[in-house]
Amino acid sequence: MEECAEGILTVAVQEMVRALRLVSVERGEDAREATLIAFGGAGPLHACAVADELGVRTVLAPPAAGVLAALGLVMAGERRDYVQTVLAPVDAGAGLAAQLAPLIDHASRDLPGAPVRASADCRYAGQSHALTIPWDPVAPEAVLAGDFHDAHRERYGDADPRRAVEAVTLRLAAERPGADPALPGGAEGTAVAGPAVIPMDGATCWVGEGWSAHVDAIGSIRMERAG
Repeated sequence: MEECAEGILTVAVQEMVRALRLVSVERGEDAREATLIAFGGAGPLHACAVADELGVRTVLAPPAAGVLAALGLVMAGERRDYVQTVLAPVDAGAGLAAQLAPLIDHASRDLPGAPVRASADCRYAGQSHALTIPWDPVAPEAVLAGDFHDAHRERYGDADPRRAVEAVTLRLAAERPGADPALPGGAEGTAVAGPAVIPMDGATCWVGEGWSAHVDAIGSIRMERAG
């Protein structure tokens, strides 16, 4: 039974290591230079073993590790996105602001009082790809065209201000900020040498052999590889 449980843990750790390598090593990042953030009910339980496999020497388990995803939903706020295809030239006669007006009306009904941000997918006439450019609809459309030239130069290294610019899509985002919950802090503690178990609200933290841990002033558990 113990061998079976040990095998299950080994497979679980290797799956987490594989996923982390996809977003670090396979993107050219050296995981050994990073700090591993452990979250979820079981994240701090496996973190030291995962860090050992990756060569990471520091692990941080935040005080709300067990409910971090739910906390993110609470703090993320509320957002609505609106999109309108236009395929129109960017010039004084295109009337892009008028075409954006219905999106602003939708946003005001869906999220009354929420700040809105507009942007436009622009491209040179004849191109097959576009760049999303932030846009103040009160400003002249020449400003939008100029911002596109600048963005094109920054992205691709060149721009042609003499060439016609067209807007493919208008975008509007309305967003209300999320809550800012007061999280309980923690008393800074002395170092604990592994192997050891540190109980957490909604999670369990395992300090592996060869690791030490201490609780900082805000209640996070910081674990470091010895030696």
